[in-house]
Amino acid sequence: MDITGGMKADFFTVLVKTGGKDSKLEGASLLVLEKGMPGINCRRMKTQGWWASSTTYIEFDNVKVPAKNLLGEE
Repeated sequence: MDITGGMKADFFTVLVKTGGKDSKLEGASLLVLEKGMPGINCRRMKTQGWWASSTTYIEFDNVKVPAKNLLGEE
């Protein structure tokens, strides 16, 4: 995943699928993730011309997300 301005952000809002694989529209959740959470890795993308945009690769590796980070209901 990549995002513009990711190196400057402290938090990410991420849309994740939480329903079963047969679920099409149900089971989507919004999570607020802190950049420093274990399992979140950020590295700057090499781009041409838009260095000020700070385009960033974001990798999620077995991130444990507390229930309090859920926005709204599942």
